[in-house]
Amino acid sequence: MLGTYAFYVDRPSRYAVQQCISTFLSLPEADTHLAILVPFFTEESSKSTVAPGSTFVLVEWCSVVEQSLAGNQELWNQWGSNVFDAQSKLLETCIGAAPGSKHGRTHSALVVTRRALRAVFCNGDINVKAANSMILRLTTKEAASTATNAVMLGVIAGVCARLPTMKPVLQDRASDYYAFYVREILGSRTVLPVHIADGLHDFFESFATEESILKEIAPALEKALLRAPEVVLNDLVSPLVRSLPSSIDTSEFLQKHLLKGLVTNVKSTNATIRDGAKSTFESAAKHSTDEKSLMQVSEELLKQLKDAKSAEQRTIFAQMLAALCPSSNLTPKVLSGLSPLAGKETNETALGAEIQVLGRQLVYSLTENVATDAAVSKLFIQGLSDKKPSIRRIWAMQLGRIVWSLDTEKLGQQQVAQFLEGTLDQLSGSFDEVVSNAVPAAQSGLVTVAYVLTAICLFKLKGTTNAKLSAIIKKAGVRKGILGTAAKPSFLTNHRVYSKLSNEDDLRWGVRAVAAAAEPLTEPESATSDNAAWAHAMFYLLTAASVQPNVKKEASKALTAVYIENPKRIAKVVTQGLWEWLRNVDLDEKDTAATAAKNGKKDLHLAVNAICLSKDDPRRMEITDAVNTLSEQLRGLLVMCRQPLIARLNWIELCLHSGLDPKTIVENGPDQWMEELTQRANVIQARITGRAHC
Repeated sequence: MLGTYAFYVDRPSRYAVQQCISTFLSLPEADTHLAILVPFFTEESSKSTVAPGSTFVLVEWCSVVEQSLAGNQELWNQWGSNVFDAQSKLLETCIGAAPGSKHGRTHSALVVTRRALRAVFCNGDINVKAANSMILRLTTKEAASTATNAVMLGVIAGVCARLPTMKPVLQDRASDYYAFYVREILGSRTVLPVHIADGLHDFFESFATEESILKEIAPALEKALLRAPEVVLNDLVSPLVRSLPSSIDTSEFLQKHLLKGLVTNVKSTNATIRDGAKSTFESAAKHSTDEKSLMQVSEELLKQLKDAKSAEQRTIFAQMLAALCPSSNLTPKVLSGLSPLAGKETNETALGAEIQVLGRQLVYSLTENVATDAAVSKLFIQGLSDKKPSIRRIWAMQLGRIVWSLDTEKLGQQQVAQFLEGTLDQLSGSFDEVVSNAVPAAQSGLVTVAYVLTAICLFKLKGTTNAKLSAIIKKAGVRKGILGTAAKPSFLTNHRVYSKLSNEDDLRWGVRAVAAAAEPLTEPESATSDNAAWAHAMFYLLTAASVQPNVKKEASKALTAVYIENPKRIAKVVTQGLWEWLRNVDLDEKDTAATAAKNGKKDLHLAVNAICLSKDDPRRMEITDAVNTLSEQLRGLLVMCRQPLIARLNWIELCLHSGLDPKTIVENGPDQWMEELTQRANVIQARITGRAHC
């Protein structure tokens, strides 16, 4: 049986063998069986070429044996340490298996190991002695590195933390854990795998204190940063900081022990070291709340940002500043210190990072009514009027993020209104440029500025009562600019414009602008061509091959939101737009949104699903007379929801998903049903005939 462990790949066979092992060990001859099993485990655990799946089987077997030994003190004293040693090695091998091994297998290996240790630690006759012995065996210094023991040490800490009788035992051995971490992890001369660097997660999460971190870890970490930054900053410290409980404030740890070393390493020529310094700082900053310490940290970062000669260094220092949590004292300091630097910045990447800091701090300032220097507003106006379209785009997107993060109540406050008055007025100049020459604006990136202004004016500020803001919005002519003509399509609905976008941020603002422009479509005078063009813009953002999945999700949510506002009208616009899209694809018509999407009919079901809400969706409550509205809507989708037209759609399933009876829908509107069926059948037949003549 032992030699066949590699063949137990399914759960039933593994469980059957485990039951056999348990049965053998419950017999009086258990000692005889253990004399065969334990040496086998020891031998197999020393191999480095065992497949991950086979290693997992051995971890399970060790767990079964350990649970059996836990109930017999004599057997545990004789065989327990050997089984534990083998299990420790096998567990690390299983978790550290090559990329591609199943995450579920890793989780299961940890579960069965915890189960075995819990059985041992719940036996009052052996628990304390066993725990002390295990920890001592794993933390004792040896000639070779024992860093791989971190995985089992973490499991032991996690199990003890959940057993009241064992928690004091682990607390007494905490010094051994710290000594092990300093010697084997921080003292490593080679880059450690993630599972080892994060092996003591449970220990730090349950037993670490602020005092112990400052006393045991901080001095060793400072030395390690000087000795081997390429090892320490290769994601070695971040797992430690992420493991700490929220009750631990790392402000002093960051300011007194980490900052100097991290700042020095940001200036390294090694990209891995620079990125590691940034990620380590960001991890520590998330646990830092002491305002006094953070003020000193911000002062140092602003100084380094000012003195940095390299644009890459300025980018990293700005990103580190962005990780600091805003506060009533920190925000004014950062805004006043960073504004002059951002105003002189010439590198676009560094500028983007710097104004992201300004944006985050400014949101806090506007939200909490913290006094803001007038220079900040002037800086935004200056950036929005820059000669370079790419610079204007960066400032406009940051302005958009600020406005988007504020709720309606905050947008109505005087301080926010004053900030928006000058900036929106400046945006309108770029908006006019885009309206008059949209295609070149898409190539230069300036079209994003128009998207931002459209989204802000038609969505976030559509109900504003501020007279000055209303006047600026009216003057900008946003509502008029988004509706094109047959001769000159709008920048918003022209596929030659939005198909040029590739950046995720640009596409996201495109989604928001298109969604904000839905209101004019609900008006009686809106042209059919405008409706189709709007629908195709939304379909492109939902289905195009070049659009990122996150943007598609946002487009789906946006379409649902505008549908809820006016379900009957939007459902009709979407349905008509889908028929037009299908026509463009079937006839292979060039210079259309359907062709630009390069995805044909694929994913069109997303548009239909976005307007057919589930019966359990709470948003259905917002639709007036939802049953009749959805019934009429589904009758219009009857012909379309078939596999040859739109894949992954079935009309009957769609009805049931919406909580409606297909039979009732047809019976309650026979005339409309037959009219829809006849009309679409004639159109499809004419299309087939036309293609046959061609």
